[in-house]
Amino acid sequence: MRIFRVKEERLAHVTAAGRTLKGIQDYFLKNVEEIDSPDQVPADVEGYYCVVYNDTHLLTESFLESLAEECEGLKTSYKIGDGFITKKGYEGSFKKCENIFAFQVKKLCDVGFVANYLKDYILDKYAERDVLIYDPATTYIDLDVVIEDGVIIHPMVVLSGKTHVHKNAVLFSNCELIDTEVGENVDVRATYALEAKIGNNTTVGPFACLRKGANIGAYCRVGDFVEIKNSNISDGVKMAHLAYVGDSDVGENTNVGCGSVFANYNGVKKQRCTVGSNVFIGANTNLVAPVTVHNGAFIAAGSTITEDIPEGNFCIARSRQVFKEKWERK
Repeated sequence: MRIFRVKEERLAHVTAAGRTLKGIQDYFLKNVEEIDSPDQVPADVEGYYCVVYNDTHLLTESFLESLAEECEGLKTSYKIGDGFITKKGYEGSFKKCENIFAFQVKKLCDVGFVANYLKDYILDKYAERDVLIYDPATTYIDLDVVIEDGVIIHPMVVLSGKTHVHKNAVLFSNCELIDTEVGENVDVRATYALEAKIGNNTTVGPFACLRKGANIGAYCRVGDFVEIKNSNISDGVKMAHLAYVGDSDVGENTNVGCGSVFANYNGVKKQRCTVGSNVFIGANTNLVAPVTVHNGAFIAAGSTITEDIPEGNFCIARSRQVFKEKWERK
């Protein structure tokens, strides 16, 4: 049986389960021939054929095959949304198909039905897998997400786009991961991530923000209220809390202290910081890009770094503490 789709696309700005409505139809219908109107069905078509519009997103080829058999038995044809299934030469009336697979989206409120169907469809795929989803009712997984065996997903988790969660990762509540790769044995808590990569055996969160281009290595610690953007974080790096790392490269086994800021923007353009391996960055340090901190350097807490630090040096860049014994509050 041949399936023809009229090119008209409806509600093109709306998505469900990570795809446009046309993309959902593409997921279920693989062998489709595009036409501009029903009048363009080729004259050489034989037997049963379908004309569908982008308003019936849950159609599958197996359902259409079974519908053709039903048409043959009843000697009828069916309306499917604004499209139809019929046999060449049929001249009778068309019955409306009421099956869930032929559900027609006419307006925005109808999209919720499609989204809920897809939610259950996706969760059913994992029902027999070695994956633990504690609360399916509050878990949302897109069609193109990949979840490997051994993964544990706590309530209120959203996995969107082409997110890939590798073996034995644990996603705790309030995680939203979009187009993000999560490595094996990773622990993610209450984290937002967009187009990020998290290496094996790393822990992230709670309340971390991984923005586009955050590339985190293995055995790292990215703690609470840490934000990373467009940066490469090598294996073994620790940034336990309250840090911002933007447009930077950080070497292996470096410690980024609480309150540290990689100041990447000068008001005109973004510039990069480079930090070597085995560096200790004390609390409340500012690295003003562009600056390079070489391997093994140690930066005292409260320093503002504007010049490169040579390898192995201890850097103090802050005002000397001064006491005024005889003073009055004015």
